[in-house]
Amino acid sequence: MVTYRSPHGVNFEAHRPVVMGRNGMVCAGHPLASLAGIAMLQKGGNVVDAAIATAAALNVVEPLMSGIGGDGYLMIYWKSTDSLSVVNATGAAPMAANRERFLPQGIPMKGILSVSVPALVDGWLSAHKKYGSLSLADVFAPAIDLAVNGFPTSYLLAKAIAADPLLCEYPAPRAVFTRS
Repeated sequence: MVTYRSPHGVNFEAHRPVVMGRNGMVCAGHPLASLAGIAMLQKGGNVVDAAIATAAALNVVEPLMSGIGGDGYLMIYWKSTDSLSVVNATGAAPMAANRERFLPQGIPMKGILSVSVPALVDGWLSAHKKYGSLSLADVFAPAIDLAVNGFPTSYLLAKAIAADPLLCEYPAPRAVFTRS
């Protein structure tokens, strides 16, 4: 047992039971994202369909932790052929990015100068084209549903939004993330 302090100041014991799956398992930082991946497996999709659905849902429910404006790698192992492949979903640095530009203060943590050219969606699409078994409409449906119909905001997301005054400075995000 591990004891944590909750956001409401209440101490509680947390217990995580052993979880096993016979035909597959999806694990993510948010339960709604895990359910998106599980839905793909239940529809007869494969691990690539489930991974993309999970990642897309994470972009909706945990935008501070996952973002289509970022990059990454997808490592895909097929047991039936004992083959491993990697999809490089990392973006290039912008043309104007050079050492001298960032040398005085380093790369900023926020803003346009903090990012590379986004490549994650391209990586998802490349992986899906080569390995996916369901339609893209099916794969993205759970994330679209969460974005259109909403979801309960986690304490972590609410806290991050409240702590980021820049996020609510502009009309579009203010309309989404605040009551004003």
